[in-house]
Formats: sequence, structure tokens, C-alpha cells
Amino acid sequence: MALPWQEISNFLNCVDEAGYRATVIALRLMAVTFVRTAELRKAMWTEFDLDNAIWIVPTGRMKMRDPHSVPLSKQAVALLRELHTLTGGQKDAVPKFSQT
Repeated sequence: MALPWQEISNFLNCVDEAGYRATVIALRLMAVTFVRTAELRKAMWTEFDLDNAIWIVPTGRMKMRDPHSVPLSKQAVALLRELHTLTGGQKDAVPKFSQT
């Protein structure tokens, strides 16, 4: 069941108490990027260009098998930079939303 838009603000205010910081970051990134959960969970650091605020999801993870460019807001870039410091951010690594 989808969350009614009237409840999104309250949900995001409660997210910060969700537990692991990486989980909080993942939930917030879902809210600001609107990507599918699998795209986010399987993301690799090499897909992100934080300096130019863009995320290129490769064809293999896209339903229509075309690469997808996700513009990143300032909030998304800040969250990803924080996650990078939490997880080590190795270029070929997945951002690890399940730990920390």
C-alpha cells in the first residue's frame, strides 16, 4: 500500500529514528530520487558523479534496458557523501545500506 502524500512529511520526520544511519540514508534517498528499491540497493559507487550531481543507473538494472540518468538534488548529494564516509566508498563497492 502506498503512503498517502499527506503523510509523507510525518514519515520523513520519523525516519531519522529508524535505526542504522545507512538505513535512514536509504529511506531518504528513496524519497528524493524516486528510483526503485533494487536500483538503489544494487548501486555501485562508480555510477555516481557527485560533483556533477548525476547518477547513471546502467541498462542491466533498468526495466526497459536503457540507462537511466537520475539528477541528484543537493540533499541527495549530501546523503550520498555521508554514506560514502560511513561505508568506505570503494569504487567497485555497493554503498551498503544494510550496515552502520
